[in-house]
Amino acid sequence: MSKSWSWAGVLVAGPVLAALHWGFDEGPQGWMVADLSTGGPYHPPVGIYSVSHHSAGGCAGGYISRVDPSSQSFSFMMPVDQLPEGQAWAGGRLDFCLRSTHQTWTSEALVVLAAADGTVLRAPIPMPTSDWSTYRLDLLPAAFRDDTGLPPEAGRFNQLLGQLEAVYILAEYGEQVQETTALDEVRLRPACPDQLEAPVVNILRSGTAEQPRVDLVWAEVPGAWSYAVWRAVAGTWGQVAETPSSSYSLSPPLDDVGALRVSARCE
Repeated sequence: MSKSWSWAGVLVAGPVLAALHWGFDEGPQGWMVADLSTGGPYHPPVGIYSVSHHSAGGCAGGYISRVDPSSQSFSFMMPVDQLPEGQAWAGGRLDFCLRSTHQTWTSEALVVLAAADGTVLRAPIPMPTSDWSTYRLDLLPAAFRDDTGLPPEAGRFNQLLGQLEAVYILAEYGEQVQETTALDEVRLRPACPDQLEAPVVNILRSGTAEQPRVDLVWAEVPGAWSYAVWRAVAGTWGQVAETPSSSYSLSPPLDDVGALRVSARCE
């Protein structure tokens, strides 16, 4: 059977920012630990510490961790200086993987956003476990609470996310100064654009005749939150995978590869 390769997407009429991704495969990538006052206020921090980097064993590849440094509430602090200046993230999403050795301090499972004017917003998240848990936090007003305990007004929320001064992912999950908490695969995604560019896919074939392998690799599409991999056999298309990464490998029969394509998604 002849082999063909194809990919598809939708053209976009203007620049769209790509997601920011911290995978920690090569190092901490600017992330630090910030000690925050227990129970709040959660900004500014009362102490700053380094993180430990691990080259393997993460949610995917490398990851960072920290042993609880004090009796305050420690958190992982995003390097917000890496964010494009003035970019509003309202309507986007924050993705990450988290785990902790202890689950005895349950009152501060939070993501905290601090704006340049001093406003602090808190979003409750599920307690992490000793295994990696995947989190998807929609950057929408309903997900957050301000100092009054109420969701911020939509216009105000949009304004605040355009002037972020700090983003903290709380790591305090032990009742004593005892726990080690780890973080991996952080993605800060802008709001979905109306249209997406088409992924430009490179196809590499490797393996053996008995166990062939096909690797699909593409550059991240600005605004995409995930990618669907499609395969057509005998003229019928079917989705074989959805992935947040910009690569995918499969091992089809060498004489029946069919057609392959990748489409960008934001949903």
